[in-house]
Amino acid sequence: MRVKCNICDSDMEELFRYNREISFLRCNRCDFIKRNPDSLMIDYGSDYVDADFKKKSIRLADDYYKRLSHYFRANCSVLEFGGSLGYFVKKLQDNLHCDVVNYELSDFGRNYSRKIGIKAIANLDELPEDKKFDIIVSMHVIEHVSTDALDDFVESMSEKLTHGGLLIVRTPNSNALKLHLFKKYYAWLAFPEHISFLGEKSANQLFGRHKLKILEIFSEKPHLVHYPSFSLIGSLRKLIFKFTVSEITNASDDTETKEGFKSRIIHYFKDFFRLLVSIESKLYLPFLFIVDYFSNEKDELVIIAKKDA
Repeated sequence: MRVKCNICDSDMEELFRYNREISFLRCNRCDFIKRNPDSLMIDYGSDYVDADFKKKSIRLADDYYKRLSHYFRANCSVLEFGGSLGYFVKKLQDNLHCDVVNYELSDFGRNYSRKIGIKAIANLDELPEDKKFDIIVSMHVIEHVSTDALDDFVESMSEKLTHGGLLIVRTPNSNALKLHLFKKYYAWLAFPEHISFLGEKSANQLFGRHKLKILEIFSEKPHLVHYPSFSLIGSLRKLIFKFTVSEITNASDDTETKEGFKSRIIHYFKDFFRLLVSIESKLYLPFLFIVDYFSNEKDELVIIAKKDA
């Protein structure tokens, strides 16, 4: 059965198989990649967040601020889509006195954001209807969005931007050399969390039809704590978490008990994986840094777009 690209409506071809049930498809016209089937999702409960998650969030926020702060000015208004614990917008609030809001769907993310002094909302309707922002940021969220909802997601960001406002998006790069080199062992596939991957062509098409003109688009090597390693870890994760279509869905009848149990299982294995990461980094990371040095297409895609009048 033919599968159409959600970006340009062209036919997609299989790039590789993840397992018997799951494959990853690529559009040869716009470089969009998505998982097939793309309806599988997983939800994390509050028990998934631990001290390690918070430390990682702080380090990533510091890194994002160093890389992106030149796009912000003092006292500007900023909305973050999917800001998790709120540390990035807190950096903007503390250092540049920006008026910030964290739009975050998870209860734990909103509650934690409020504890550190950040306004957090669960629905855009909580904002005044005429409220617009100078800059909207979204860090590694769009790859979690259902492919059928990508246009709605981008449109909702565009609608909340002032005319001439900036949109800053970071997401895994569909053209990343390591993705095509390692295929199903590429850690940023992050099954089943990541659903799709944008490239330069697909980003231009998707954003362009929502009054967003891309000013800059480039790829770069992520921070080390967010670095997608090749991997023994990826292989073990596939063996341990043998997800099937029937086990993980976005159905509304999932119980809190099931979600909590899944979260706890992930939590228990994190310590084990963390040990493997430290071993793996000594073995693989030097090689991966060499690959990145010679590659024009690195793992993280950075998109800077402007809202057209």
